[in-house]
Order: sequence, then structure tokens, then C-alpha cells
Amino acid sequence: MHTCRYFDRAGAHIIGVIEKDAAIYNSEGIDPKALEEWVNQTGSIKDFPGAQNTEENLLHYSCDILIPCAVEKVITSDNVNDIKAKIIVEGAKLHHDSPRI
Repeated sequence: MHTCRYFDRAGAHIIGVIEKDAAIYNSEGIDPKALEEWVNQTGSIKDFPGAQNTEENLLHYSCDILIPCAVEKVITSDNVNDIKAKIIVEGAKLHHDSPRI
């Protein structure tokens, strides 16, 4: 969520967040401060009032910037062609499984 705050301050529109136990989406934007307060209160992004829970794979959503953070190797040779982001910014030590990606 730290990354969300920095991009929000720079004027980015945060539309989705994936964590270990949930994924949330709001095409109108997610307020990172409100989300952080929610997580501090509940321990999860799940059921955050400022977005909808989703079972869909947000990695495949159309967006300008995709930032895989924390979990390694979320981008694989199996799913790389389904990613619609214009830019992928590495936020984990190793966000993909192949040197060819």
C-alpha cells in the first residue's frame, strides 16, 4: 500500500489492489489513505467500502501501470500475453519467472 500512496500523491488513479487474501477494484479510484485505515482496523483489504471485492484476476485488467509488489513471480510465461498494462514496474525482487519476459 505504500506504493499506492506514492503514486496517488503523484496524481495516479489507483483502480485495483491485490493482497494475499483478497482483491479489490474500483474504476473510479481507490483512496489509499482510507484503504490503509481499513486494513489497520480489519487486518485485510477485503470488504473495503471504497471498492468491490473481486475474484477476477486484476493482472489482466487494462491499466496504464501495473506494479507487482511483494509476491515474486506473479508474471509467468503462461499469463504474460494476458497482461494489458502499458507499463510494468517491478515492485518485488523478481516479479516474473523468465529472463525473456
